[in-house]
Amino acid sequence: MGSGLLVTAGFMSLAVALFHVVAAFVPRLQRSFGAPESLIAAGPLAIGVACFALTALFSIWAAYAFSGAGWLPNMPFLGLALLAIGAVYALRGTLLGPQLVAVAGRWPRDIQTEPQHLVSSAVSLTIGLVYLAGTLVSWSELGG
Repeated sequence: MGSGLLVTAGFMSLAVALFHVVAAFVPRLQRSFGAPESLIAAGPLAIGVACFALTALFSIWAAYAFSGAGWLPNMPFLGLALLAIGAVYALRGTLLGPQLVAVAGRWPRDIQTEPQHLVSSAVSLTIGLVYLAGTLVSWSELGG
């Protein structure tokens, strides 16, 4: 079961990586999903470098998930890295709570509540929980 969750997590990270490849060429996505205006103003090269770096990061995270599932050789600090990756995704996803409260009109300050931001938070939370569940179920095989 754990390996199946980690395979799913890996493919989810690959989907996030692919999204960043597409975003590198679609300025509307860059703005919609919160790229800093200073980065957008710096031009296509800066956006391309940032998107490439994020694509590489999410691809490495996918490789860790596939390694945890046994699809790739064991990577360094496998168990701890998977916990950290899951935590980063899940922490990013915790913005969903305040966003939903803001949508309901009960949040006293400005927070991003556009649909794409809600989706981004929900996706992040889901991926994080899949990483964490897969890691915890597989912990004994991961070498901690």
